[in-house]
Amino acid sequence: MNTDSLLSHLLNLKTWKRCEETAPHKPLMLLFALSRVARNAPQMMPFSEVEEPMKKLLKKFGAERKSIHPEYPFWRLQTSGIWKLENIDKVCPRKSNTDQPKSELLQHNVKAGFIDSVQVLLLQNHGLALDLMPPLAKIWFGSCWESAVGAAIEASSLLSTAVEN
Repeated sequence: MNTDSLLSHLLNLKTWKRCEETAPHKPLMLLFALSRVARNAPQMMPFSEVEEPMKKLLKKFGAERKSIHPEYPFWRLQTSGIWKLENIDKVCPRKSNTDQPKSELLQHNVKAGFIDSVQVLLLQNHGLALDLMPPLAKIWFGSCWESAVGAAIEASSLLSTAVEN
């Protein structure tokens, strides 16, 4: 994968939309993941470590909801062409849809992250992960893009501090 191809995948990301409302789930997960790459964090993120930081991001940038689902972008990004999942062979699918219950992701220690070619591209081009964040956030979050980037970096940094301790 090259930079132009990655940018194309990111710019053409399919997100849920209804009228003027767009779901921030996938963009926030990608900003979070880009921030992790910029800090040289491990490629694959266990759902157990992503759940709480993503909940906070979704509360801050998503529409008010009765329940918050960080498992949706974690699972659904696998259709983007730049995301992969590990430890999914024993996950029991739901009968009603293709999303996996949080309990299955936790029970089987499912991990997610960028596909290898994206990870290598981001690591070999020092600064690319951080360079991609502002323009993408401007597209995905409009006038509050700086806040979205800052929150994703902060959430990712808090996670790495907790994991290191």
